[in-house]
Amino acid sequence: MSVAAPAAPVVIEPKRRVQQPVRFGSASHSRRLETLAVFLVFAGGFGALGYWLIVSAHVVSFDSLNRLARAYLAWHNVPSKLAAIGFTQPPLQTLALLPFALFTPLAKSLLALPLCSALFGGLTMTVLNRVLQRCQLRAPLRYLTLLLVAVTPTLCFYASDGGAELISLYLLAAAMSAAIAWLLTLDTRYLVVSGMVFALAGLADYSYFVWMLLGAVMVAVVLYRHRATKDEVEGSLITYLTPSLYAILVWTVFSALIVGQPFGWFNGGHSAAVDTSGASAVPVTLLHALHQTFTLAWSSAPLSLLVIPVLLGAALIKRSELAAWMAAFSLLALLSPATEALLYHDASQIQLDKGLPLLLMSVYGAAVLYKSFQTLRPLIALALIAGLAGSVALVWQGMSTFPYQNLEQAFHRAVTTGRSQEGTVSRGGIEVGISSELAMAQYIDTHVHARKSVLTDNSQTYAVILLTGHAGLFHTRIDHGDTPWLRAVKHPPASVKYMLVAQDASGDLIRQVYPQAATGRTVGLTVAYSDPRYTLLSVSPGVDSKTQSTLSSAGPITLSPSSGTSTSLGATP
Repeated sequence: MSVAAPAAPVVIEPKRRVQQPVRFGSASHSRRLETLAVFLVFAGGFGALGYWLIVSAHVVSFDSLNRLARAYLAWHNVPSKLAAIGFTQPPLQTLALLPFALFTPLAKSLLALPLCSALFGGLTMTVLNRVLQRCQLRAPLRYLTLLLVAVTPTLCFYASDGGAELISLYLLAAAMSAAIAWLLTLDTRYLVVSGMVFALAGLADYSYFVWMLLGAVMVAVVLYRHRATKDEVEGSLITYLTPSLYAILVWTVFSALIVGQPFGWFNGGHSAAVDTSGASAVPVTLLHALHQTFTLAWSSAPLSLLVIPVLLGAALIKRSELAAWMAAFSLLALLSPATEALLYHDASQIQLDKGLPLLLMSVYGAAVLYKSFQTLRPLIALALIAGLAGSVALVWQGMSTFPYQNLEQAFHRAVTTGRSQEGTVSRGGIEVGISSELAMAQYIDTHVHARKSVLTDNSQTYAVILLTGHAGLFHTRIDHGDTPWLRAVKHPPASVKYMLVAQDASGDLIRQVYPQAATGRTVGLTVAYSDPRYTLLSVSPGVDSKTQSTLSSAGPITLSPSSGTSTSLGATP
């Protein structure tokens, strides 16, 4: 008689609370048409404003000109090189301009700038519209919200002036939209999208890699709270983090191979200082940074001062997971500028454009509150519209008074008066307009025809090169690298008939070799044409740096890691 084996003990696994993924319905035909209409309306509006801003008001950012010039040289330099993009700025800021810079008329006329920023402005509005839909805002309230966000003066300016702000803002909006969708559904596909877009956002603005890290903490905490297994948490984190880690690795390797500085790209990624005194840095203390943080919020996104406390209250009192993480990301947007200022010991890092992510997160936060508290929806809707309407007035005032900015005051004056700002000075000591660049470009177009006959430091004269529309005329640092170019500066070859120098840019390497050249007191270098910012020198045969009696007062020449660090020639010296 056989004895039956004892039955194995029954193991009861703890009940897991991970919800099954909830999928949003596929976009209907009407929603696709709505998305297209939102894009066309707002992109068209931003583009029209940008055309007026550049063609009539002459408000042009030199940072935007620098990026457009790099994109143009990547296509049209002789030889053409993708290395023209450089490592002094996040790469996507310039890569986004490549399609527009392919066409010389668009680049030379500078219309590529408003076209690019308006494109990303329109895309940002479509993403915002989709988030508002998911948070159940009805069409009239949604459209009014979109309109009030679009007419916020800072968003209008950055979406029309060709700046890089809207490129990174769109990517941040898309990444956070996917993150919100994941929090609502726990559908892995949204986690994949969020991770991929955060990687792109980091390559458009290095500070967004910090947002990506906060997102990783969010993924881990949310899954642990829902009692996911260790393998599920690890797999989700790997899925989310891999795109960003890959992007950082690739860009670091490129930096090491091309310029020999693996992490040099990171040091060059923060904003240039622009302050009311014209100094390169403004001393900062913790108290001053906190004061400027409040001032920035009040001047760029006043709605955030209402939304963030309410989100924190909802997270603590109602234990709303969605509200808690929206509050965390909103606080990151609020405190990031001050943190950056303290890290770089420079208060002027707290610039007005740093309020755009805060504006975005305040609208996202209000939409989340609207979805979460159905009984309070009328009150939340009223507060949202009133807050955005009040923001328009407060932000408009802030563009005129905020201490650290870049041409926002010029935009304010241009819209108020309807007049050109050419030759005026914007807050921060920035000269507005490009009349000097245009005059020099026109002279070169008329009098110079031989290829590679103008030797110039493209990191300082990029605007002139771009406005000529004939990159082949110039012998630049991009052609064959810094070392051969510097050798040509010291011993100009027979093909070089001219040298183009920036008069007030201390970083111009030609001026460092020939300190008195711009004044016309250097033997063999005769002034052919000069305007307030640039000098074109005619080079006599046999000119050699060793024959010059005046030594450079700038000390040893230090080459930058790529094709030169740009200097805003619009800044008053």
